[in-house]
Amino acid sequence: MKCKHTKNSLKKIDNNLKTFNNNIIKNSLKYISFNHTKKRQKENANKIIYNKYFYNLLTNKLKKNKLKSNYKKIKASINRLFLLLLNFILFNLINPILTKIMSNNIRKLSYDLSINLKIFGGYKINVINQNYIPDRIFINGNESNIDKYGRITTETEEIYLVTLEWDEKKTNYDKLFENVERVMEIDLSNFDTTGVTSMNKMFFNCLSLNYINFTNIDTSSVISMNSMFEKCQGLFSIDLSNFDTRKVETMKYMFKGCYLLDFLNISNFYTPVLREMDEMFKLCNSIKYLDISKINTSLITNMNMLFYGCDHLTSLDISNFDTKNVKEMGNMFGLCASLISLDLSSMDTSNVISMKGMFYMCDNLESINLSNFNTQKVKNMESLFSFCLSLKSIDLSSFSISNVENLGNMFENCISLTSLDLSHFDFYEKQINSLFRNCISLKTIKFPKNNNKFIGNMDFVFDGCKSLLSIDIPNLDLSLVKSMNKLFSDCSSLTFLDLSNQDATSVVDMDSMFMNCISLTSINLTNFKTSSLK
Repeated sequence: MKCKHTKNSLKKIDNNLKTFNNNIIKNSLKYISFNHTKKRQKENANKIIYNKYFYNLLTNKLKKNKLKSNYKKIKASINRLFLLLLNFILFNLINPILTKIMSNNIRKLSYDLSINLKIFGGYKINVINQNYIPDRIFINGNESNIDKYGRITTETEEIYLVTLEWDEKKTNYDKLFENVERVMEIDLSNFDTTGVTSMNKMFFNCLSLNYINFTNIDTSSVISMNSMFEKCQGLFSIDLSNFDTRKVETMKYMFKGCYLLDFLNISNFYTPVLREMDEMFKLCNSIKYLDISKINTSLITNMNMLFYGCDHLTSLDISNFDTKNVKEMGNMFGLCASLISLDLSSMDTSNVISMKGMFYMCDNLESINLSNFNTQKVKNMESLFSFCLSLKSIDLSSFSISNVENLGNMFENCISLTSLDLSHFDFYEKQINSLFRNCISLKTIKFPKNNNKFIGNMDFVFDGCKSLLSIDIPNLDLSLVKSMNKLFSDCSSLTFLDLSNQDATSVVDMDSMFMNCISLTSINLTNFKTSSLK
């Protein structure tokens, strides 16, 4: 029994020891676990603090980026609102006003290639050359049609406002309005001519044209202006003060036939490369004054009919003209009927070949200074002073006629001339028909002592010289003369003539040679040979 009790007791003790040991181990483990947990908590806390720092840093950066993004979005929204508002103002407020302005008879658009015209209406009226048909045309503000020939048709023959518009520019506007006869006004203020090189016959034969607006025109590239205003018979004035002519090489016939033009402003014309200007002002009948002081003529070779028919021009200053290269001066001042005096002493005529009719019909010309004229190369002096009705004297001491072939009509109808000194002239084999014809006041003529050998036609040489008292031609040679028709007719004051010892065997016509020589009492015809007369 004892053993059993002991065995149970030991078992209990053993269990108690196990429990005790387990408690010790558990407590130890708890202690270790507690310390380990505390250590981990501390580490975790540090990590949390560390992470919070970077979290806050990252959050702030994100917030800033978000703010920037929002700012851009707000700015873009404001811009869109502004554009919408601007479009609303333009299309709903301003556009109706512009539309109203444009529909007021004439279209005032900002086209760089538009021209406004004022025309007389009618059936198939030319408004533009067929080579320049516009892309659009408007008549009194309404879009209309134009045929392939540049013609339009209006309902009545009233005055219409026409606008022509182009989309593309050209560099050549030759004959742009040629023969557009019913156009009254042309406005080129909105017509871009930058780069245009040629304007030949641009307004040629615009018979009804009385006004051209050249505001804003660019002629800085133009090379040719031939016949630009020729036959613009209705133009009263042209202001070209804004024309840039530095590149212009030719101005032939530029204002020819502008009969009513009484004002022409070309005072700013500077022409360093100008080569052609013949007939430039021909038949500008109404013009009274020309300022051509800036025109450079150093390259000009032809001045034929330059001022021909400017019969209201009272004075002319060409002292700045450089004429050293000029070869042709035919009719240069012809029909300048109102000119009273001319000073041409500064002109270089050393290369001139023709002076035919240079002063023809300068009716009121009383004095002319030709003191420096060099005529060594001149071949034609026909009608040089013909019909200079008021010219009382001419100093021709600088003249040489050694190369002149034709002197016909040179002084014809110089009715105020009283004397002529031609003693230095070389008449050898010169043609002199009508040389002094109708010089009714001429009393004396001084011929050279030698070389008075005339050729061809001597018709009317002294015809109508009613005041001529005597004619003395030393060493006269008629051997090459073929005709003497009315040679001395109407020399009513002539009392004596000596034609002795003359070989006139080549002469075939002496018709009315002495007609109306009512004072002629003696003629010496001794040995006057006339075997060829018919």
